[in-house]
Amino acid sequence: MIKVNKNAKLVLLVSSYTDLNSYKNYFSKIDSAGVSILKIPKINFPVTTVWKKELLTPLDDYISNIVHTILGILVLHDHGDILAFLPDLHDLKKTAGILKKQLIKLQLYEVDYYLVYENAIYALDYKILLSSKRTVFLSSDCAEETVFPSVRFVVDCGIKKVKFYDSDAERDIPKLTFISCQRAKLRKTLAGDSNPGICYRIYSKKNYYLDMPKKDYPEILRVNPYNTIIQIFHYRFGKYLKSDFIEFFSENIQYDIIKDLQKLEVLKSNSVTALGRNIMNLPFHPKYSKLILLALEQGLAFEAVILIAFFANKQNIFVHSDNEKQQRIIDVVKFQLTMNESDTFTYLYLYKNWMKVGFNVEFCKKYFLNPDVMNKINVCVFEICSFIKSCLGKKIKESISDLKNCYLHLTEILLQCFHQNLCVYTGHSKSGYRVLSSFSVAFIHPTSVVNQMENTPQFILYNHIMLDKNNLLHITAIPSDLIMKALGNNVLQFSHEDLFEKTLTCRVIEPVGEEVMNEMLLGSNGTKLKSIEEQIRKETGSDLIFLEVFLSKGCVNIYALPNSIDCAQCVVEDMLKNKFDYLLNEQNFEILELNYNQNKISFLMDWSKGAVAISLRQISQEESINTFHEINNDTDTFMGVCDSPYFPYQLCFAWIRRPCSGKAYVNFSDEENFTFARKLALRYINIFGFELFFQISNKRENQLCISGLPPEINVNDLKQELQLLTPYSKIDSIQLEYIQPFKTSDNDLISLRSMIADVCQEFITLGEFDVTIPNPDPKDLDMIAYIDVFDNEFLNPISEVLSTIVTTNKKFITKILYNLIIKCDKELCKVLKPVIIFEMEQMEHSIQNSYESKTDCLFGIDIDLDSEEKALIKISSSNNEILSLIHRKINDLMAGELLNSESIKDLENIFFYGGQIWLENLAKSENVRIVINNKMKTLILYGSPNACDNVKCQIAIFLEDAKKDIMQQISLTTEQSGSMLMKTLIREYGVNLEQFIQNCDLRSAHLDIKAHQLLIRGSEDSVGKAEETIKTLSDNLDVVIPDVGQLHEICPVCYCPAYNLTFRLEHCGHLYCLECIQALVEQAQFPIHCCFGNCSKDIVVKDIQKILKDDHTKIKTLLEKSMKDFLERKREFIYHCPAPDCSMFFYKDQLSDSKVHCPLCKNDICSKCNVLYHGGYTCDMYQNTKKDPDYSFKVWQKTNVQCKQCPKCKTAIEKIAGCNRMRCSTCKISFCWICLEAYTTDQQVYNHIHSAHRGMLFT
Repeated sequence: MIKVNKNAKLVLLVSSYTDLNSYKNYFSKIDSAGVSILKIPKINFPVTTVWKKELLTPLDDYISNIVHTILGILVLHDHGDILAFLPDLHDLKKTAGILKKQLIKLQLYEVDYYLVYENAIYALDYKILLSSKRTVFLSSDCAEETVFPSVRFVVDCGIKKVKFYDSDAERDIPKLTFISCQRAKLRKTLAGDSNPGICYRIYSKKNYYLDMPKKDYPEILRVNPYNTIIQIFHYRFGKYLKSDFIEFFSENIQYDIIKDLQKLEVLKSNSVTALGRNIMNLPFHPKYSKLILLALEQGLAFEAVILIAFFANKQNIFVHSDNEKQQRIIDVVKFQLTMNESDTFTYLYLYKNWMKVGFNVEFCKKYFLNPDVMNKINVCVFEICSFIKSCLGKKIKESISDLKNCYLHLTEILLQCFHQNLCVYTGHSKSGYRVLSSFSVAFIHPTSVVNQMENTPQFILYNHIMLDKNNLLHITAIPSDLIMKALGNNVLQFSHEDLFEKTLTCRVIEPVGEEVMNEMLLGSNGTKLKSIEEQIRKETGSDLIFLEVFLSKGCVNIYALPNSIDCAQCVVEDMLKNKFDYLLNEQNFEILELNYNQNKISFLMDWSKGAVAISLRQISQEESINTFHEINNDTDTFMGVCDSPYFPYQLCFAWIRRPCSGKAYVNFSDEENFTFARKLALRYINIFGFELFFQISNKRENQLCISGLPPEINVNDLKQELQLLTPYSKIDSIQLEYIQPFKTSDNDLISLRSMIADVCQEFITLGEFDVTIPNPDPKDLDMIAYIDVFDNEFLNPISEVLSTIVTTNKKFITKILYNLIIKCDKELCKVLKPVIIFEMEQMEHSIQNSYESKTDCLFGIDIDLDSEEKALIKISSSNNEILSLIHRKINDLMAGELLNSESIKDLENIFFYGGQIWLENLAKSENVRIVINNKMKTLILYGSPNACDNVKCQIAIFLEDAKKDIMQQISLTTEQSGSMLMKTLIREYGVNLEQFIQNCDLRSAHLDIKAHQLLIRGSEDSVGKAEETIKTLSDNLDVVIPDVGQLHEICPVCYCPAYNLTFRLEHCGHLYCLECIQALVEQAQFPIHCCFGNCSKDIVVKDIQKILKDDHTKIKTLLEKSMKDFLERKREFIYHCPAPDCSMFFYKDQLSDSKVHCPLCKNDICSKCNVLYHGGYTCDMYQNTKKDPDYSFKVWQKTNVQCKQCPKCKTAIEKIAGCNRMRCSTCKISFCWICLEAYTTDQQVYNHIHSAHRGMLFT
């Protein structure tokens, strides 16, 4: 009007406390001078302000404070009316009721009170205002512009009740809040309109300055902006664009609101639709109002109300636990409650079931719901129902329909109301969902039940988006057919391309092994994967590149847009190929040890895929330690066993350490014997070439003292000579006097040892002998030395040289004693001990018959079974030839009796597990030792001849019975349980079935894992027992094969779905149950390879280590089997140690001599004869000895010129001294030693020698 009529004037009168800036800004835009803004000054009497000391909050009991203040004024002040401000009519009535009671109580009958509010049914006339009675005016804010001449006191609560639009709840909500400072000032002036007054403020100064806004905001900016705009369109009849407001929303906000209203079909062609007119009556966001109105038409209003209540909630419905295990349980329950892959239908399902139990708290506890949150939602439901009733006059029926039946209808309604919140899955979880309305990317909030689903919905609606995190809340999954229907009905404003063609393409690379994925793609914390993604993004120029690694599925998924997918796939495949080639050709090293009692020999094994040994090399202890550290990357001490040298032969000799001082004391038993001996007193007598002086001792009775004795005098020799001098006196004892005890220094011992070692080195290489001189006690009379050697060939020359050196001024006091120590397995020695003792007794008798001097043929033997490592057979003799003879005999016994297929027919049929068990029991019962060689198919028997003969007889009978054995093939696949029976059999008895064989008395049992069959062999009874055992296992099989459909791969071993503990092979990518692949590897059929169909690809080193869980013991056991396989493959080039139970081997091309020392069992062996070394035998002699047991003795006789056989009884006789007439001690015949001619009498022999061999009687 002002713009049209230039002469028009607009006078705007405002309160003196009104902010004029908004008016000036508005009218300054109008090009007219016809607007005057007048701010009327107000003259007031002084007004005193009384503040409350305590802070006030809108929730405090301000009514009681108002009443208390009014009564205080009436009591303290005699005249003047009171004006009290309260928020609304409800508070006015409540205050009036309380005030009335208090006035009666205080007998203040002359006080009236009136209620002043908008649209009051009575009017305040001038008479009332000038009444003689004191009056209390209880007023709302409508009295702020009224003049009350009689009022001297104003009581201001400072609180107002107004509607605000809650953006979180998305509806108008009445709130108690503070009035503005402008209003507080205005109310204060009312106390000074006609006279000085007092303003009582029941709030504090802090409330005034900090909590109260400086000015009031117009209602149009406080309430629901959508309804405001609708009302403007409605009441202005489509002239919204021509409307103008002094204070209003910004143009951007107005534009967005109008756009949303148009999408919701509230506005159409700048007019409000019928739907919009109904929405205008509800205090909610238009999308919620539309949801309620459409749901009312479908009979789903209560469901809509529940959803709106849940949408208004901003707290977690489900409880959260910091305990990981507890949170997993919560997630499982959450998953079980999920309906239609949507939060919305899950809300309805929860509320429906909660309502059935009367909103019980126990229900919340059972399903891990937050009871406080659920109660707030329930309150909100009833509030919304109340709003609908008051606004639309319709009462909502509080019941929920069958969710399955109403699913599509309710989903379609939600799509109509929230279609502007439609999102499309990008194709990968990392890139989330495309928000179609904003062209942005967002992600489903972690608390949403959609995150529990395995398959991500393609289309979803959200109710709210957290802009700071781009998280979508309150999700509803929309089926594709509803999307297509909405497109056809033009409900959706999005193109087909936006909905379906801007999705990432997925390419799958498989199979990919776990090791490759971990090392090449993932790295630590997935850092490598991120860097690879960035690399591909740079090469393709696309930011939408994502890699996803599935260790359980053995594949890599590549996500990219169609124009980038080929390039991304090539980059990943090239990287994987390089790593895979490395794994396929990877070799590993392992130190294996061959053990024999406490002895250990280390071998370095190079092995590769399939656990196949490539090379095997013996290494020293030092190299073993270094290699161990390299393999294990460890600096810990390697606990090896020092391989100390073993010397079987020993030379023991001694000399005088403390010689005789020259004196001796001869004791006689009594005076009678001493009487004859005392005649020697005070005389010099030559004995041993020395002049000895005799005298009577003054130390004791019946004792002679002799002086002048040589240092090396022997008590026995001295006693024998003295007894000749006094034949009638019996000598009781002789005591030699020795030089004083002394300590032998370490230097002396070193010097002696060095001197003896120098002698030994003239005959023996350094390192092949050892010199030991025990440190003597100071009182020891003798010094003893030991020389240990490998071979006894040089003992005699060494002893001869030492006798000329060591014995200078130190005469030998004992003969040289030759010692021999033979090491033997303890168990074997226990069996052979009685046999050795018997044979030694027989040999002792034969040797004694061959020697005239019994002292020259003595020998000793001791069998020590208590030593730490092995049993020791110790032999000693002063005759080296006899020692060699005994050595040969014991070697013969230790060689045992070899049994092979030539000596016992069909012997190879005993080499199975059951046969070995039978042999072990037979050995125990017969007290023999049986060594089984499975590779050579031979047996070696140790024991007495009778026991060994009995064993051979029993073996023959066993093999004859074995011909009646039957073989049976049992399938381990059943209709009910698939191949779980085989898995159960492995769990129960292991891969090698040793206990199964023993329990069923089978000859053998072999498990064919690939064919799922069991091949058994045994007697009819044992086979029947085995079949019954398998049937029992099958009947008791408590394994249910899950119905997993196509979700899981099938294990090639058990043919069951591999869904729990699994393992995927690197080489071929086939998936196994972990226990199945462990059984396949532990069965150790080299090379170990995949058994899936026709795959047969070798299992790589990394896989084998992981399958065995990097258990060093299991890996070592497997590689020991691989070593045996290697030795079997290389058997043409390998020589095995023939010692019982010794597993040492040698490469044939490295053997330079037939005599080999085994570093493991410490035995000398003959590689030519394949036996323990035949000491004292040539190879030909040993072979002849095997044919003739007395061959060695015959050879010894022939080589000894002083030994001949009796011409009659063939007894071996050795001539020591005397004439050539000999008499046999066995048959007593006399014969000529020269020609062995026998005669009846000795005289006949003498006559024969005189005539046939003149002059040769003593030659």
